[in-house]
Amino acid sequence: MGQHVKHFAVYQREAKLVLNSTHSNHVVIIDCFSKAVEAKVDVGESAESLALNTDGTMLYIADRLGDENGIARVRLSDNRLMMLRSGNWPVMIAYDAGLRALFSIDHLQSSLSVFDDGEVLPSDTIDIPGVLEARTDALSHLSLDPTTHTLLVCIPEAETWALVDGNTRTVIKTGKVDGYTYRDYGGVGYLQGIIAPDVKYFFVLRLADKMLNIYDLRDGTFLQEVNLKTLPWRRMRNTLGELMWYDSVDKVLYIGPTPFDVRTRTLSSSIVPGSSRIIGRTRDDKYLVGLQVDDSVRIVLHQTRSKRIARIASLYPFWYGTPVVLFDRDRDRLFLAEFQFAIVREYNLAGITSVRRVQSSPSFELEPPYPQPVGRGQVATVDITLEPRANNGPVTLEVLDVFGRSVKTIAAGSDGTGSFRVRIPTRDLAPGMYFYRLKAPVYSVVRKLVVR
Repeated sequence: MGQHVKHFAVYQREAKLVLNSTHSNHVVIIDCFSKAVEAKVDVGESAESLALNTDGTMLYIADRLGDENGIARVRLSDNRLMMLRSGNWPVMIAYDAGLRALFSIDHLQSSLSVFDDGEVLPSDTIDIPGVLEARTDALSHLSLDPTTHTLLVCIPEAETWALVDGNTRTVIKTGKVDGYTYRDYGGVGYLQGIIAPDVKYFFVLRLADKMLNIYDLRDGTFLQEVNLKTLPWRRMRNTLGELMWYDSVDKVLYIGPTPFDVRTRTLSSSIVPGSSRIIGRTRDDKYLVGLQVDDSVRIVLHQTRSKRIARIASLYPFWYGTPVVLFDRDRDRLFLAEFQFAIVREYNLAGITSVRRVQSSPSFELEPPYPQPVGRGQVATVDITLEPRANNGPVTLEVLDVFGRSVKTIAAGSDGTGSFRVRIPTRDLAPGMYFYRLKAPVYSVVRKLVVR
C-alpha cells in the first residue's frame, strides 16, 4: 500500500474505505466487510477538482500532478478507475450534462480539453487567444453554467478572464480582470469566477485583494467593484480554494457564508451561522448545504428561509489542504476530496443526524485570537458565532492568568445569538501566557492567549 497512510474515508452508504498513500501516490479502495482491496490506481499526488457525469454514475477527479494522465474516471457502482489522457496540468474540470461532455482547464497550456462522454482522449482543444502558457502555480479557475453551456475561465498569471461557448467549443470573448495585478505567487483560488445567467452577470473574485468584480454577461462590460474586506476571512481560511456559489432561487451569490444580493448589488451585513461556505440547496429546497472547516470537516444543513442550523454532522478531522467539494443536488450526495491528498469521500445527506442528537456539536464557534501571539499594547480580536438556543442570556469573555485567576471580563453580547467580534485590549497585560474563556448559559470553552 505504500508508506504514510495519513488520510482515509468511508463511503457511508456503500461501506467502502478509501486510503491514500502519500509517497506511492495511490488510492486504495477497500470493502469494509470483506476487507478485500477492490482497486489501486495511480492518480497522482493531489485531488484538485471533481465532476459527475449525467446520471451520476461516473466521478471524474482532476490531478494536475498526474502529467498527461491527470484525470481519473471512477465508476461508482464498482469503483473501477480509468485514466483520461488530458493536457498539461489539468487543474479544474466541469461536466456539462446537456452536452454530455467533460471540460478541463489545462493550466500550463492555458487551454481547455474537451472529452466526449465515455472517451479517454480529448475530442477538442480550445485555446484561449492572446494568453501565453502559464509558468507558475497561480492556478487557473474554471466555472460552468449548465443552462447556457457557457464556461468562465480565469487565468491569474495573464490577468485575464474568458467566456467559452461549450456548444460550439469556441471562445466568445476575453478581457482583463479590472483592478487586478498579478503578483508572483502560487496556489489555488486567487481568481475565481462564477456565472449568474438569469440576471446576465458574471463575477470574478480577486482573493488577494478581497474584491469582487461584476461584469455584464452579454458583452463583458465591467459594471462594478465590490469591497469584501469586511467578510469573515478567518472563518473561511480553510476553504479559500473555492468560495462562491450562486443561488438562482433567491438571486443571491454566496461568498463563503456571506450573501450578496445580485439584484441590488449589495453585500449583506449578516452571515449564515455555522458554515465556512455555502455549496448548494438540497433537492427538496428545504435546506441550504454548508461546509464548516476548522479542526474537523462538517456538513451543516441550514433552513432555507431562516438560515438556522437544522442538522449537522462531523465528517473527519481536518489536517491540511482546502477541501475540494462537489455537491450532487439531484441525488443529495456530497463528494469531498483533499487538495493535498488524492482521496475522495462520498456522503449521502439523508444520513446526516439532527443537531439535537450530536454531543459537543459545534453550536458555537470561537475563532483563534488575531494576532497570535499579540504584542503588548495591541488589541487581539476574537470572532464568535453562537447558534440559536433554548435559553438566551448574557455572554462574556473572561481573561485568566496561568493560575486561573480572573484578569478581566468583557461583555460579548446580550443574547448570544449570531456572529460578533470581541476586542481584548492588552495594554494592561504583562507579557506571558493567558487563557480566555467564553461563557454562555449552556456553553463554555477555554482558549490560549499569548502576549509578548
